[in-house]
This record gives sequence, C-alpha cells and structure tokens, in this order.
Amino acid sequence: MFRLADIDDLPTLGRLRWNFVKEEQSVSQSLDEFVDRFVEWCKSNPHCFHFIAEEKDKIIAMVSVVIVDAIPRPLQSNQPIGYLTNTYTIPEYRNKGIGTGLLNFVKQWATQEHNAETVIVWPSEKSISFYKRAGFDDRNDILELVLRE
Repeated sequence: MFRLADIDDLPTLGRLRWNFVKEEQSVSQSLDEFVDRFVEWCKSNPHCFHFIAEEKDKIIAMVSVVIVDAIPRPLQSNQPIGYLTNTYTIPEYRNKGIGTGLLNFVKQWATQEHNAETVIVWPSEKSISFYKRAGFDDRNDILELVLRE
C-alpha cells in the first residue's frame, strides 16, 4: 500500500500537487503546464523523494521529503535532516489513517535509508493536529524571513 514513488508516478503526483494547492488558493498555471514543470523539477532534484499510498493501483495520497545533508559539526554524529512537504490525501480517502500510515512509512525510510537525525515540517494551521498525532512536536521555534510575497 505504501511505497517510494518512481519516475512513472511523477505526472500523477504533479496532478495531486496541483489539486492540493487548488483546494486552498487559486492557481495561475494550467494543470498540464504545472505537471510538466513538476516532472522536470523532480527529475532535476535527486535529494527529493516522493512517497505514495495506493489502493487498487490508484495513488490516493502522497508526501515528499527533501533530504538535507547537515553542515559538518565537531560532534560524533552528523546525520541529515528530512524536510517533509506536500502531504496530501485525496478528499474521499481522508480520516481513514492513510496519511498517518504514509508518515510512519516515511519515518522508517528516513531512519533506515538516510540515518536522518530529524524530520521537520512547516504545517498549515489545519494540519498541526495531524502532525502532532504522528509524533511531531513543536520543540524548536523556527523563524521565517519572507523575501517575496
């Protein structure tokens, strides 16, 4: 049910990403333009990994993780950090544990495949409780400088 996406999944993931954004705000690109741009971006960003939940060969949820190598520190450990983004479940599959299962799959992958030290996410207001139920905690305050609106 959960797996790492492959190159053939990218157009579908682009459509899901477009729908995700469209649920919250108006979009300025056509679906086809965006999917092409999304696929090309994914192909040129090898540190970004996409994960999917499937039901009967249909992708019903996705999440993306960018693995960021930490700048060396004078400590014994120097593990990478995972930046979690684009968590999206098709509306009719929500509130069924699919997103939580997908996050658990990603947490295991980040630990086993990349020895990640931590995974971070910038949640929307409505998704904070979802991430907290999955084990995320607001231990560190992150300061954000908006460079462009």
